[in-house]
Amino acid sequence: MRNGAIDLAKIFSAASLVFFHIPSLPGRDVLLFALVYFVAIAIVFTRPPDDPRLRRIAHMDRQKKLIVPWMFWFCVYAILKVVAARPWIDGGWLPLRILSGPWEGLWFLPFLSLVTGVLFLYHNEIFGVSFKGLSALYVALILGVLFQRRLLSLDPPLGSYIYCSPAIIFGLLVHRFISSSRHINTITGLSAAPLLVLPFDPFFSLSYSIAQILVLFTSCSTIPSNSLLNTLASRTLGIYLVHPIVIGLVSRTWTTTPLLSKGAISFVLTTLVVLLCSKTVVFRRVV
Repeated sequence: MRNGAIDLAKIFSAASLVFFHIPSLPGRDVLLFALVYFVAIAIVFTRPPDDPRLRRIAHMDRQKKLIVPWMFWFCVYAILKVVAARPWIDGGWLPLRILSGPWEGLWFLPFLSLVTGVLFLYHNEIFGVSFKGLSALYVALILGVLFQRRLLSLDPPLGSYIYCSPAIIFGLLVHRFISSSRHINTITGLSAAPLLVLPFDPFFSLSYSIAQILVLFTSCSTIPSNSLLNTLASRTLGIYLVHPIVIGLVSRTWTTTPLLSKGAISFVLTTLVVLLCSKTVVFRRVV
């Protein structure tokens, strides 16, 4: 049975990312919690099979689900830029720009592909690290991101990779916790730990705290899902990939609409477009 809390959190996170990309929305940086949530929750439920053959099959299946949509939407956004008489990709070191893509939000798919690929290839070594060791690494990464903020300004997608790196370790910690039901005090404390640095960087502190508390709660929840939640949650990646196009159209059509209303309209329209596309053979694998 699917976890209804995770389905709800995925839908909420997808909507938050749509609102994040509404230009000039006040306080929108906090909405980056959604990316942290998606990274961490993917790690929590990455469980490579013990059998090498089954592990290879599961690994390839996971890679296809990430790389095929990335390649498709890479081409779509490149074509849209060319049609608009703009460079198909921004300047900079080409390999990094390829990973970032014509739309910078495309960085997320190669990043998740790389992270989960490493987990599949080195699962014994990674999952064999002690809980204390993972906790220490998590704290070091959080402090590193916080006090070395200039690293987040590196050429895309490196800044985004660094921003989400603590989420990888937190996902491993929650994975270990729900597998053994031990260290409840430690994992609860770590989930809220970013709040301790609230005075130094409110947006980073709040986004990470919201995401991690949400990951811990939804991972342990036993709320059942239903067909509607299941359908919407299974299309959150598609919503993420399609929403910039819809936001562009909404911004041109409803020029005087309040920002929050633009976000709501964009999310509803994006969801409808993705659901319709998912019914077709051509687009089903890329949304």
